[in-house]
Amino acid sequence: MDSWGESKEWWHKAKKGSQAGTRAELANIIPGSAVCAFDMEQLAGVFEGRFKEQKSPESIWTPVPDEVIPKPRPGGCAIQGSKFNSSNVFPDEMLNFVKTHPLMDEAVPSLGQRPWIVRTMVRYQLNKMVVDTEAGPYRNRTVLFLGSSRGTILKFLIMPNQDNTVTNSNIFLEELEGFNPDKCAEDSLQARQLLSLTLDRASHTLLLAFPSCVVRVPVARCQLYSRCMKNCIASRDPYCGWTRGSTCSFLRPGTRLPFEQDVEQGNVAHLGDCDGPVSATLTSEQPCHQTSKGDGWTALLRARLTASPFSLARKKRLLEENRFPSLLWLMAVE
Repeated sequence: MDSWGESKEWWHKAKKGSQAGTRAELANIIPGSAVCAFDMEQLAGVFEGRFKEQKSPESIWTPVPDEVIPKPRPGGCAIQGSKFNSSNVFPDEMLNFVKTHPLMDEAVPSLGQRPWIVRTMVRYQLNKMVVDTEAGPYRNRTVLFLGSSRGTILKFLIMPNQDNTVTNSNIFLEELEGFNPDKCAEDSLQARQLLSLTLDRASHTLLLAFPSCVVRVPVARCQLYSRCMKNCIASRDPYCGWTRGSTCSFLRPGTRLPFEQDVEQGNVAHLGDCDGPVSATLTSEQPCHQTSKGDGWTALLRARLTASPFSLARKKRLLEENRFPSLLWLMAVE
């Protein structure tokens, strides 16, 4: 991605043993952002490896021979009780080496060897992120929230393989409007600058800090899928499930309520259309049903359109063109 030009980066420790980062390119080059994930053991291994140096401005970068690396090894920490119990007593040779050798010889590979999420040619930059690695009633789903320079939040379902490599199944769930002009007193580009994004697990909300206010946004809006089972299942939102009350409800971690959801496939081919009367309930004998693998693409598109605020004319056009905005990333990675 260095060929894109100058960039800014933000990092977030996603879970034990891994780290995720967003990278936003400056607007005067190619506007876009990407999310990559890295293994912390691999990261530490690279920093324990060989350094890289350029002996002159005309020289190529080459590995530094091990015998010329000063002791203690640059990058180590001061340890109480040792000869170097404070960074103030590090020898000048080591400090000079650190100053002149800022690069390691090996690159840190990202999980899957490519970004997990890429957004280009959009009207904003993604510059904040938070990860919920215990999403859903079983605490076994990973949901990524990306904050933008306009105060909006993009929500993704991350579905890695067993070895934590990226798959083609990372799903764009929804776009949330985090900025509240009524609470923040004004509505301008300056006022919409997102300063921080924090996950409050206890209340299942996101805290968004802006220059003049702090806004609390729920991690899921299951009520938007109303009382239509197809909408609820098609959302693939791990926070939401179809419950015995014939409604789409927020599922608290560890809930014992019977529910139905299909996060893996979002298969709704067997369900009635949301435009007409829909009757679907759960029985006590089958509290948690996982639907079978199926296509469901057209039904998923119809369900998302039914739940959307678009006009009937636009819904018809989007369905005909097969390009519903909230599914752009799903289509891009399939």
